Amino acid sequence: MKAVLISVVIFSLAVYADVSRTPRLGGGPCIDEEGNKHELNEDYVNVHNSYCENCTCHETEIVCISDPQFPVGIHASCEPVFIKEECKFQVVKKDDPTQDCPFPHKVIGQQ
Repeated sequence: MKAVLISVVIFSLAVYADVSRTPRLGGGPCIDEEGNKHELNEDYVNVHNSYCENCTCHETEIVCISDPQFPVGIHASCEPVFIKEECKFQVVKKDDPTQDCPFPHKVIGQQ
């Protein structure tokens, strides 16, 4: 059963890792979802609530690739928390989120 669950999670993350292409009209900088400007050929990161995208500003489009990384095999006394500023999950104790989880876990999608 555990192998099936891990396979489903891996498949879900593989499907979720997506390339989006947003057409651009005219010249000038690219503007991300937060309203920040990015120059032509500039690489930048779009931060969402539970994942990040690596984006590039091209002349005719903005290309973003989602970067799904998710911890699995987490002990029942722990939980994942997404840290937007670092674009990663931290696994912490449920009863004390200021403490890292003392049990081992894996991260799917980590490079």
